[in-house]
Amino acid sequence: MKKKHRLGREYYLAIISVVFVLLISSINPNFIKISELIDLFKSNAVYFIGAFGVLLVMILGGIDLSIGSMIASIAIIVAQCLKMFNINVWQAFILACILGVIFGWINGILVSKLNVSSVIITIATMSIYRGMVKYFIQTRYILQLPEGITRFGRLTVAGIPIQIIFIIVIGCITYFILKYTTMGRGIYAIGGNEKQAIRRGYDKHKITIFTYAYCGLMAGISAFIHLTLIGEAYIEGYAGYEITFIIMLVLGGVSIVGGYGSVKGAIFGVAFIILLKNGFTYIHISVFLHKILIAIVFTILVSYNVIYNKKNEKKYSVEYD
Repeated sequence: MKKKHRLGREYYLAIISVVFVLLISSINPNFIKISELIDLFKSNAVYFIGAFGVLLVMILGGIDLSIGSMIASIAIIVAQCLKMFNINVWQAFILACILGVIFGWINGILVSKLNVSSVIITIATMSIYRGMVKYFIQTRYILQLPEGITRFGRLTVAGIPIQIIFIIVIGCITYFILKYTTMGRGIYAIGGNEKQAIRRGYDKHKITIFTYAYCGLMAGISAFIHLTLIGEAYIEGYAGYEITFIIMLVLGGVSIVGGYGSVKGAIFGVAFIILLKNGFTYIHISVFLHKILIAIVFTILVSYNVIYNKKNEKKYSVEYD
């Protein structure tokens, strides 16, 4: 892996983010306020947590296009249970996690056993999950959840919002899995060279199921975080977020074909897009132009890295540990 270059690429994005913040702040000083940035990351915690799950799938060499559907479906099921059965906050959290693992496990089983492209499988489950919830719940949205869930969402620890605490804790867990566990090394190995990884004794079936289950778990936690922030659930919510996650991660240096990615890269990629979108709002650029401008920036940065890779492909050796 072009490790030296990749690390530089990740921090390069962080530097661009800082420059962008300073530029926008020169036009609207409110943008650089710490309280504003904390609220910004708190309100976008779903992006960070969801990205940690998609990160593992992409390192493995797969794509999960069902994550938006999983988040919305789990959110509405948990919301229904909060209203009908009066479950408490921690029961809601556990239920969201269990549902997420089940949905992700199904994705992993199908991808592993059917040996069909993960894109095809997750496009199918994307529709199945939403469709099943619509059929059984018989509602498109659930409003006015119990006060306890939003009260939990307003908690702070040493002045840090609980949603950001979730991001930090889950980011550390994801980093530990990728850096220090056999499962994490297997994810990198299979994503980098599947045949060689299998020869080295990695169990592709087990690793694939774990990876998609972990992504599902992150979807479940994201759904819970959504409820703590909004106090409402919509079955059509998070449609199209799958592509946004991929854009964020690719900008953060994650390989689209597998074998490379990092937690810090994921964080930088998510933060960059969030800052970009909200920075445009602070300087009163029309929301209709946001996606166009983000697409232009994405194209420029990715094109630069492709050109840089080609020029330096002989400079660094490829290594997988």
